[in-house]
Amino acid sequence: METSGSGQTKVTIQMFYWNMNIFILESGEDVAVKIELKNRTMLQLPLEQKIYQILNNGVGAAGFPKSLFYGEGQLVNILVMELLGSTLEDLFRYCNKQFSLKTVIMLFDQLLSRIGMSY
Repeated sequence: METSGSGQTKVTIQMFYWNMNIFILESGEDVAVKIELKNRTMLQLPLEQKIYQILNNGVGAAGFPKSLFYGEGQLVNILVMELLGSTLEDLFRYCNKQFSLKTVIMLFDQLLSRIGMSY
């Protein structure tokens, strides 16, 4: 298990059990796992999973993670998706908390292209 600078914990999962089914990542790649307790009033993972599904089935939008698994249990919802890389916060810390003008323009360009894909 590894913790990134933003406090997120990265875990490499080989398999986990879900309703007596085994979900195995055969490629051995690192994944992002989101777990949401169902005792909340506003559940976000079902909607987030639907958005990823639309993006994956549509244009295969670059910069958005692919949803690998989604499951709903009695107590929790679980979403497993590909891990894209470092967070923006990690990059900011790597650059000594100061982005160059070139980096800001490149980030803005990527932001505009992703917003354009979502419309």
